Amino acid sequence: MKKYPSRLYTLASILGLIALTVVSCDIYHPQKRFRIAVPKTDVLYNTMLSHVKSLLERAGYEISVVYTDRNIEANQLVAKGEADLAFVNNVSSHIIEGLGDDASELRCVLPMTKRALLGFTRQPTRGQNTRQILENKTIGVEILNGEGHGNITQLFSRAHINNIRIVQSDRDSFDVRLFWGSPYSNRSQQMLDSGWQAISFSEDWVDFQTLGDPTLEPLTFPALPGDLHSTAIHTFATDAILVTRKDVGENAIFQLAETILQGKMALVRKDPMYRSISESISRSTLLFPLHEGTSSYLRRDTPTFLERYADTLALVLSIAVLLYSIVQAVNNRLRQIKKDRIDQYFLEFLDIRSKNDLTVQQQSDRLNDLFQRALLQMTNEKMDKNDFHIFSRLLQQELTNLRLR
Repeated sequence: MKKYPSRLYTLASILGLIALTVVSCDIYHPQKRFRIAVPKTDVLYNTMLSHVKSLLERAGYEISVVYTDRNIEANQLVAKGEADLAFVNNVSSHIIEGLGDDASELRCVLPMTKRALLGFTRQPTRGQNTRQILENKTIGVEILNGEGHGNITQLFSRAHINNIRIVQSDRDSFDVRLFWGSPYSNRSQQMLDSGWQAISFSEDWVDFQTLGDPTLEPLTFPALPGDLHSTAIHTFATDAILVTRKDVGENAIFQLAETILQGKMALVRKDPMYRSISESISRSTLLFPLHEGTSSYLRRDTPTFLERYADTLALVLSIAVLLYSIVQAVNNRLRQIKKDRIDQYFLEFLDIRSKNDLTVQQQSDRLNDLFQRALLQMTNEKMDKNDFHIFSRLLQQELTNLRLR
């Protein structure tokens, strides 16, 4: 009786473990609490943070923010599990180099918006090519040694534009201001209102950069209609992507991607830059592989193998069950026939043993004959071997008893 409490305790522990596993499972309880890491002085990422945070919280998510000095630190926090989401420029291959082995932990959730490289200068640029506008100049960037700084350094290095000095725009004076964004944004308008002129990059420089890096695409912003001072701006753009860690649950990211994609109109009402959000994602040009949760969402309407062949599999399974039932029924019938046969031999043995009018020799002869017939049945597989061995031992014992009389 003392064993029952122990067994009940073990059973309760197993059931509790199963219940805990189900409750914590990504399928039944997907993650709804996310920490978003962003550099505190990056204007665009903080704007996107505000919009995305608002959208997700309305959908029932709990969002907290972790601020960093630079974007590589924000992505590092995600890779190490100290944050769950971050933004990154799809062209920022130097981020991967900076993260080292931690970069393999990151996955793309969705491209969120297009970011164009914008330049502003106070000097006249008519008749000058991009090299002449940028070379031997002091370039102002948003965050010194930040993500944009790394992007611009890569672009200049690729095009062999030399004698460049890069400074932080809110600390030092500069000749040219470069940042990723939109020419119609408040930041761009503030530059124009302060007397700066937008730079339209020369066609050969745009072609060179976009052909050299598949994450970049040429982009032209038309002049503002009716504004005689506005001109078309030629540049190139890349995606700002939302990234997460690869071990975040598939169902959690499935639902996160669904919420953002279905909330596109709400985001566009806040800022037109989100018009580029789409289910058409070029996986080959992504900085990080697409998360499996997003992949699952994108192929949600594609039937699985089981769905495609459900009827066929059901038929095959039904036939298999029917065949198994038939085989079991035949085996059961054969076992019953064998049992009935050995029962007949047992009955005949009892009959011989109970006859008092037979001599010892007659009983022995009849028992030996019974044994030979049973042996023949067993040899022909018409009798179960275990039943035969029991019968044989009983018969031999009785013959031994007869010899001792």
